[in-house]
Amino acid sequence: MKRFMLIVSIFLIAASVLVAKAGDTDIADFTIKAFKAGQGIKLLINNRVDLNDILEIADGSTTDKKGTDIKLNSVIDQVLGSSAGLQQTGLSSFIIFSYRLEGGLSGRYTISFDVSPLKRDGSDHVIRSVYQIGNFNTVFVGSAADTGQTNTRDGWRIEQTDTAVKTEEPDSSGNPEFSETITISDANGSVPSEPQATPNWAARGAVGIVVSYSDYIDNEIAPYGMYYAPVTVRVTAD
Repeated sequence: MKRFMLIVSIFLIAASVLVAKAGDTDIADFTIKAFKAGQGIKLLINNRVDLNDILEIADGSTTDKKGTDIKLNSVIDQVLGSSAGLQQTGLSSFIIFSYRLEGGLSGRYTISFDVSPLKRDGSDHVIRSVYQIGNFNTVFVGSAADTGQTNTRDGWRIEQTDTAVKTEEPDSSGNPEFSETITISDANGSVPSEPQATPNWAARGAVGIVVSYSDYIDNEIAPYGMYYAPVTVRVTAD
């Protein structure tokens, strides 16, 4: 039986040092060293296959963090298919992970995802895969007693203008990138030149995948083995 493992590697540009270790076993560890983001940023990646958190990166953390890979074996029947049937008006692929980016300062924050095809360990065999990103949500987060969620609060606003579902198919020519920018501005839509304290905010989204059924069942295209698809997540602040 072909086995799949999706490796999610977290890199925060100019904010951290990361070493991702992938061993020969079914589990690969992620090690983050000397992380110090500043800007009050926190990033959480959640494995939607087993609903466990993969990594939680918090501002000022200097301890090693470890997470597990996303294994697609248990949901293979749900991820196999064809990109021809994907709907662009909604996230119609199988969600493999979700993210939550949060903070408490004004500014423009961009989160990007470099996606890659499923490649057989130790060979050049590739199973085509299509990724989608969507389910976007940006809000100011209330207190435990305040269940309301809003895009404006205390003279500040949060917005993400590009909320259309995006679809990318990585190939041998390179890894495509999804990119989303979250803006926290004042009531007039202006972003202060220096970050200012704001109510706590959060931006959420999800990434789905469709694995080519025709490739999967063809033993010449995809011989038995372990297939990996690294996904690199970056967060930058302007």
